Amino acid sequence: MSNDEGNEGRQIRGRILEEAGQCVLRDRNAAHGEPEDNFRDIASLWTAYVGFEISSIQVACMMALTKIARLKHKSAHRDSWVDLAGYAACGAGIALHSSRIGVNGENFSTACENARQEALIRKATENDPDYKLRRSL
Repeated sequence: MSNDEGNEGRQIRGRILEEAGQCVLRDRNAAHGEPEDNFRDIASLWTAYVGFEISSIQVACMMALTKIARLKHKSAHRDSWVDLAGYAACGAGIALHSSRIGVNGENFSTACENARQEALIRKATENDPDYKLRRSL
């Protein structure tokens, strides 16, 4: 890689991070409120919809995964890279803050483990004929 290519890459990275910062610190806050509050509201709605607990940190991760899925289709879509950086920053803000105070009494790794355990239990009980019979009664 030439020095010019390295400089161009650094400039692009800097601009993406600046744009993401503008979004998560000013623009989106004006439209949607603080990310911590917005992600908590999304987590509550998703929890009600899927029937098991989803944390604000998991919302940030899943929103980032949405952007990654879109980038798989069109990797040169600038806005998706900006949004991905923004979701990473919001998630970090929530996770690093919550690791000190706790979100719903648990940190991200605990929340992920609890969600994994719940999914395993749900899968096991869905395939259990006795469980299906007890539920139908």
